[in-house]
Amino acid sequence: MTRIRVWTQEELQVRNAELARIEAEELAERRRLRAIQEAAEDLARAERQQRMQELYDQYEAERLHEERLEEAKQRRLARERADAAVIGPGRRALDLDD
Repeated sequence: MTRIRVWTQEELQVRNAELARIEAEELAERRRLRAIQEAAEDLARAERQQRMQELYDQYEAERLHEERLEEAKQRRLARERADAAVIGPGRRALDLDD
C-alpha cells in the first residue's frame, strides 16, 4: 500500500522559500551573463568603430598627402612654363638659388 506524504504548512513554506531562492539565483545568473554579453558586444562595437576611424584617418591623411603632391607638381609645372615663356625656346634660365 502506498503511503501518502502529508506536508505541514511549515514544510511547504520552507520548500517554497527554497524554490524561490533557487529561481532568484538563476534569474540573477541570467542577468549577470546578459550584462557580460552586452558589455562584450559594446566593447567589440567600440573597437570596430575605433578601427574604422583609424582607417578613415589614414585614408584622409593619404588623400591630403596626394593632394599636396599634386599641388606642388602643378606649381612646379606652372613655374617651368612661366620660365620657358620668359626665357624663350632653346635657352636655359639661370638658377638664382645657387
